[in-house]
Amino acid sequence: MPTLTQALTHPNSVVFKGNIRSGQTLESDDNLIIMGNVNRDAYIYAKKNIFVLGSLEGIPHAGFKTNKEAFIFAFELNSPQIRIFEFLAKAPDKPKNTLKKEPEVAFIENDKIVVLTYKDWLNYKME
Repeated sequence: MPTLTQALTHPNSVVFKGNIRSGQTLESDDNLIIMGNVNRDAYIYAKKNIFVLGSLEGIPHAGFKTNKEAFIFAFELNSPQIRIFEFLAKAPDKPKNTLKKEPEVAFIENDKIVVLTYKDWLNYKME
């Protein structure tokens, strides 16, 4: 498990500076902000939102047990599985276009997990 000295607590958020390695787990009762990468086979849980300022290849669970309105933001969303509240989505079999990397957001809409580019999500939420 990552050391507490790497995690800073702010009002309503936990900020972790560094990478979450395979086999590690990080949990937060609030928002979770990771300034680094989440490697494959790493698990991150937050009762609110998850922000990964890096590559997300592990398993995120936002809104853990409590919050259907939670979302997951990542600079590179490459997770094989996404969990929000009680919902689960697996990555498509078709690989993404890796030439054009854009931040993405996963959220719940009509009881399904939807993934949009950050720009499209902003436009969608403003409608």
